[in-house]
Amino acid sequence: MSVLKASCHCGAIEIEADFPQGLASAARCDCSFCLRRGAAAVTALAASLKVLKGEDNLTLYSWGTQTA
Repeated sequence: MSVLKASCHCGAIEIEADFPQGLASAARCDCSFCLRRGAAAVTALAASLKVLKGEDNLTLYSWGTQTA
């Protein structure tokens, strides 16, 4: 497994998690936001997720279909 760090677009939130396939699981997200920006999504183990910075900035994210 690969432990990787990541951040949101503005850098206010930083996380760390185990990514079983590293970046090999990267796939294109097809939501309108990611399509416009060419963003990719990877799979992490939810139980391994640690918020390193900005936990007070987290809220429920809902967009479009309200399922993300």
